[in-house]
Amino acid sequence: QRAGWTMGKVKDIYMRFVNNGDAFVGRTLTLLPLLDAEFGSSSPHFAERLPGVEPGFKERLVESHFPMFKRVEHFGRMKEMLMASLLYHRNKIRSLPNNHCILGRMDFLRNRSVMQWLETNANAVKVSLPWDRIDEDFHGIPGSIKALHEMASLKEGQTREGSGELLADGAGEPSKGKEDAKRSGQNPSSVSGGKRSFRSAS
Repeated sequence: QRAGWTMGKVKDIYMRFVNNGDAFVGRTLTLLPLLDAEFGSSSPHFAERLPGVEPGFKERLVESHFPMFKRVEHFGRMKEMLMASLLYHRNKIRSLPNNHCILGRMDFLRNRSVMQWLETNANAVKVSLPWDRIDEDFHGIPGSIKALHEMASLKEGQTREGSGELLADGAGEPSKGKEDAKRSGQNPSSVSGGKRSFRSAS
């Protein structure tokens, strides 16, 4: 189907992946980086269980910021997603000029208890990746995005391991290397990073 209308049996069979194409275009239009694992991220959303708040907290927060949509049917999910996005990007919103129109409408920025709750519970509003959540369908994500994520994780791991090795053999501690040189009778100025450096005779 396309826009809720069937296109006939043949087209319905061979165009069943067209929704994924729409999702891909949507991700591109939101300026997600195409050559980064972040391209596969979900929109900001509330965690299934919100710690440290009373039941109904989320619903009251959403309704207080979107009272004009209170009587609109089938708009509950959209309001929740909009509220989650605002909370997730709160630091970006706070960095806007003081006279920006959106600042006067974001009551949660002036609610100390809400802001403190967000800082205390970092995962209350979050962004997910498809390989971290098997209970939700993600669309419009090329298979290469998973490979990019694994390559980035591998690179990060190698960087951490390399930093550990440098610290282990004394690199990055020139003062320690010079002290060892003094004890061994070497010229401290010829020692760099805890290792001996050879100078040419000229």
